[in-house]
Amino acid sequence: MPHDHADYEIMIEQLDSSIDTMMSKIEDGRIRDPDKEKVRVQYHKVLKDTIATKLDVVEQRDLQDMAETIEEIQAERATA
Repeated sequence: MPHDHADYEIMIEQLDSSIDTMMSKIEDGRIRDPDKEKVRVQYHKVLKDTIATKLDVVEQRDLQDMAETIEEIQAERATA
């Protein structure tokens, strides 16, 4: 489903914010007991998935941009 370019930018900003939050929790958290270490491992897993999602969103945005550019070029050639 095509999204507006601004929609992609909003999604990317939200994903970046989530990534920053998780990185902060992973790097700055003091883990002194095994149960909390399990939480840190879960943050790593969620971080990996969030980064993968961001890459997918960026790819979809770029593909949509390319498709729009191709359509514009084809329209220019059709009228020339």
